[in-house]
Amino acid sequence: MSEFAFETIEELHRQLARGPIRVRRQQVRRIEALVEGLEPDRLYPYDFLFYRITRYRPREDVRESYPGTRLLPDLLAMLRGLSAGAPADVSDAGERVYCLAEVAESCNVSVRTVRRWRRRGLPAAFYRFGEGRVRMCVRESVLARFVERNADLVDASGRFCRLTPSEQAEIVRRARRTLASGRASPTAVAAHIAEQIRRAPETVRLALLRHDRENPG
Repeated sequence: MSEFAFETIEELHRQLARGPIRVRRQQVRRIEALVEGLEPDRLYPYDFLFYRITRYRPREDVRESYPGTRLLPDLLAMLRGLSAGAPADVSDAGERVYCLAEVAESCNVSVRTVRRWRRRGLPAAFYRFGEGRVRMCVRESVLARFVERNADLVDASGRFCRLTPSEQAEIVRRARRTLASGRASPTAVAAHIAEQIRRAPETVRLALLRHDRENPG
């Protein structure tokens, strides 16, 4: 049984899988971006998807559109398949990458929960590590954006650490002090504070996002 809901998307995947490795790696990044920006209630025409992934106009006249909700699993399957056939070297990622177990540890949830997040739109791709081992991973910036877009979902996870009001206030105070010095990015600040207070980095990141939402401007 095919893992694709749409035959036209499956055929596109077969075409892309025959391309050069360098091109497939570029297309993996573009599919990640598509997944991140996907709107469940929007219709996506085939030629739009084709261009976003390949940067070319399709030769075929495929007059089909796909609802975002049903398109998501197909894009995730394409992402998984293309990256499995052309895994990028982790040293070329340009940022830290987390394997699924590390995502779970960072967010203080189970790996099963991370797998559910993937089905909800957390883009994961295969990367090759120095010893030649290939693992499914999530780039740090991709994880940060997923957490920001789905703060309520992440915060509601059963094992996610709850913060007391005083802990929340302490995190905000430390973040302000560090950011005022201009010495680190928000991601680095969250990681630094997490180490200081012995909390998961994403717990701290969510606390700061929650504060920003509740105190705009």
